[in-house]
Amino acid sequence: MSKSNTKTALPWWVELLFVQIGLPDSLLRSFLINKKKTRNFYSSNRRPISIIFIASLILVYIQPLVKQASIHNQCINDSKSIVEDIYDKNNMLTQKEIRAVATNFCNGGGL
Repeated sequence: MSKSNTKTALPWWVELLFVQIGLPDSLLRSFLINKKKTRNFYSSNRRPISIIFIASLILVYIQPLVKQASIHNQCINDSKSIVEDIYDKNNMLTQKEIRAVATNFCNGGGL
């Protein structure tokens, strides 16, 4: 059996980019070298990379919740002054009642 018969087929991306399209071989060499370096870096730093990835996912998941809560709190603070102007001319409501009416307003209720 000759060596030409024992060669394995090229990966599809090498066939497409470097054989069919005709990108330069130097680009393939640099890509393969960087691929090897990346694989070695990942295998030696698997745990820290995993921790950073999980922490990033947690932050991406939590960020909209924090933003929505911040907007809701700002709405309550802004609507408190409106409620005080409307209802509290004669000290009819306590601070807890004012906050309750402001929260109701921010959740879609009426004044």
